[in-house]
Amino acid sequence: MDTQQLPPLIAQPADSNSEDHRRNCLAWHLLSRRTRTEVQEWLRQQPVVLRSDMRVRLNRLREQLKDMREAARP
Repeated sequence: MDTQQLPPLIAQPADSNSEDHRRNCLAWHLLSRRTRTEVQEWLRQQPVVLRSDMRVRLNRLREQLKDMREAARP
């Protein structure tokens, strides 16, 4: 994926210095740089609250990527 084409969750942060944005960036890093197995293993190592929060973020980013790919089809 072109670096210019980032999902809205990453490209349009409400506050780029917030904990929320940091976690969104972490989710983006995990999705774009790690295998599904590596992400699952990383999630298993996290406290329950963080694990739950990151699952929501990862799923939201996956949906945004899916929507972007569908919109880019001719």
